Order: sequence, then structure tokens, then C-alpha cells
Amino acid sequence: MAKKAKKTKKIIRYKKPININIGTIIFLFIFVYLVIIVFNYFSKDKIHIYEVVEGSLASNSYYTGLILRNEEIYTAEQAGYVNFYMKQGDRTGNGNLICLLDESGDITSKLSENSEDANNLSMENLGSLRKQLTEYSTGYDPMEFDAIYDVKYKLQSMLWEYVSAQALEELQNAAAESGSHFQLNYAPKSGILEYYTDGFETLTPEQITADHFKASDYKKNYIKSGDMVEAGSPIYKLIGSDEWSLILPISEEDVLAFADKTSLRVRFIGYDLELRAAYSTFIGADAGTYARLDFQKYMVDFSDERFVEVEIGKEQEEGLKIPKTSVVQKDFYVIPVSFLTTGENNKSGFYREIYLESGPSVEFISPSIYQQTAEYCYVDKQDLNSGDYIIMPDSNERYQVGASSGLSGVYNVNKGYAVFKQIEIIDENAEYYIVKKGTSFGLSAFDHIVLEGSMIREEDIIY
Repeated sequence: MAKKAKKTKKIIRYKKPININIGTIIFLFIFVYLVIIVFNYFSKDKIHIYEVVEGSLASNSYYTGLILRNEEIYTAEQAGYVNFYMKQGDRTGNGNLICLLDESGDITSKLSENSEDANNLSMENLGSLRKQLTEYSTGYDPMEFDAIYDVKYKLQSMLWEYVSAQALEELQNAAAESGSHFQLNYAPKSGILEYYTDGFETLTPEQITADHFKASDYKKNYIKSGDMVEAGSPIYKLIGSDEWSLILPISEEDVLAFADKTSLRVRFIGYDLELRAAYSTFIGADAGTYARLDFQKYMVDFSDERFVEVEIGKEQEEGLKIPKTSVVQKDFYVIPVSFLTTGENNKSGFYREIYLESGPSVEFISPSIYQQTAEYCYVDKQDLNSGDYIIMPDSNERYQVGASSGLSGVYNVNKGYAVFKQIEIIDENAEYYIVKKGTSFGLSAFDHIVLEGSMIREEDIIY
């Protein structure tokens, strides 16, 4: 028998139709859009906005001044040990006893013994010494440790003065009996006593150079009670007038800032004192420019000082305060003022030459004039074209537009896009300008401007 043929089964796979999910597409589109937005946000420079405020700039300046005054040095007529009977900084009258010169040193030894015994001092004397120490400790500055030597010297001078004054009559009698030689020195005139020299006593303004202000080269030479002095050596000096001067090295900017001033308000750093001084300038021996401030009183407060720190306040201009980073430059066409005229509705503008089929003609235009000087009008370049001709009224004179010049300004963003606003700077410091308020095409208080003006261009959309 014949075998039956096997039946072959043919399996055909079913192709599943592609179902497009519109929701997934929308989600992917939104996701990609957000990724782009986020990328642009983090990769793009941020635009920061500044709100314009009214204000002024603190423009005080600090200087180290050199004091000049009427000082006269007096020297010893003979060698000996000097003993003072008045303390430094006291005001003496003509004929008052200032010091004793002890040739042998016997009187000085006796005074030295007495100075070691505090019982010889009155309560008033001790109170004065205590006050000197208290003032120093209260105002102690670790950065000025050298000042302790000045205090030490003052205390020694005060102590010798108190001891010497109390023992003078007794010592005079003892010296006469023992045959010791001494000389009493009396004030030849009234004035403030100082027992130091520094070489600046005869210095005049015309001799001033920058080297005189070098603190490292400055040195005081003190004369103390008990010191041995040679004949002809300085023993004291008298400041015979309350008039004194303060010399300051100043810059060209300072010269311009104070150009119209005849007096300045001066505050003394470290002193509760503010004075007005007559102001002038002069040229020193090194061809440098220096300021001279002349005072009529308070010299006694600085009689033991040669240098003093001062602050001088400059006049503060009031206006609108804006950051310097906001300021940009924009070019404008400049057109002579003589071509400016008045058209319909009393608008200011120009007559521009145009060409029609019938021939040349003129039209009146009223462009934005951002600034007007005695010679030129600054016109926005969007309102005119380079090569245009402007016609002078009632004349055939023509001016071809083309020359341009820049104006300073900022980008105002009150409307959401950048609009150039011209500014007029009246004061400045390292970070800010003070600009005039109330100007045409200018700023007002509370306007919003771009903090970094160089980051955008005019008419860029900000919001």
C-alpha cells in the first residue's frame, strides 16, 4: 500500500501593528524643551538688574600732615647737668625759671636721691602722674609701641620738675655753702616749652620735599633732667605763637577737587577735634605740589607732635547713584545747533532734503535729541541715515549727516527690553557714579537698569 503523504503546517507570524501614543510624543517634546531651556539658563550669562537710588558719595580723604610753627631753640652757655623746673608743654611767661645748669653734678645727684622718694611728692603731683599713665593705657595701640618711650620721657620730666621745684631753695643754699657752681636759666619771652629737637624747627614750606614725610627717617632728640649737656648744645625750645601750619602732599586730583576752595574742614584722627583752616597750595623744593593749612589756635595740643593724621571732607554731590559697571557708550550723529528749528506743534527738529519724482524737496523731521551743547545736537542714528542732507532754515546752507560722537549712558529695562538712557556724571568713586537727575532722556529714581551694561545690546528683551 502506498504511504500517505504528511501534511506540512506553515506558521505565519502575526505582525503587531505599531500603535503611536500621542501622550508619549507630547511628553518627549516637553522633556526635550525643558532640557534646552535648562541648558540655556545655566550656559547663558545672567542679567542682573539694579534699581537706581538717590544718594551721594562719601569722598573723604586721609593725609599725614607735617606741622610747621614758630619754634626757637635755646642752648646752654656752659657745660653741665640740666634740671628742669617746668614740664614739657607748659606755657611759660617772660622771666619764669625754666632750668638749672649744674656744673659739678652735686645738685643733680641730690635731686636724683630725692626723686626716688615718693614721699617728697604732693597728692597733686601724684595725681598728675597717675593721669598721664591712665591716658596712655586707655589709648594704647600695640601697633605704635614706640609711643611708650614718649610716655616714659614725659613721666621722667614731670617727676624731675616736681622734685626740683620743691628742693630748689634748699639746694641753692646748699650749693652756696659748698661752693658748687650752677646757672639758672629764665625764659626770655612767653611761649610753650618743649624739651626735644628734631631738625625741623627752621624748616620753611619752600624747602619741603617728599623725603620730609618719611616716618622711618624721623627722630626726636630729647633733653631730660639729669642729662649732661655741652656748651652750645640745645636745652629747650619755645613756641612763641599760637599760629601754625599743616603741610600735606597732595595729588593732581586733589588740586582739581579743591581748586575753588580757600578754606577746608579738617578732622584730626585720634583727637576729638575738627577745625576749619585757610587753604592754599605751593611748590616744594622737589617741584611737588603741597597743600598748606593755616590755623590760628589749638597749637598747644600738638606742640610735642611733628606729624598728625587728618581727614579732609570733600563736597558731596547729590544725584542718582549708579554702578560704574552699568555705564556704556553709544554713538550719535552730531548736527550743528544752527540747523535746529521748530516745526509743527512747536516740536524741535530739522529740515531734511528728500528727492521726489517732481524733484528735490524738504521734509520736517523731529528726531530724538539726547543732548544739546552750545555747538551740536546729538541725534539717535535710527532717526537719520549717513549721507542725508540737513537744510538750514531760510538758507541754502546744507549739512551732510555722517560725523558721530559718543555719549555715556545705561540700559533702562523698565519695559522689559533695553532702552539707552543718557547720563551726566557729576561725581564718582572707585565703584559708583553720581549722575545728574532730571535730565532729558535721562534716569529717574527707582528706574531699573542693567548692572553689567556690556552684556546686552539696545532693544534686547530682558524679561
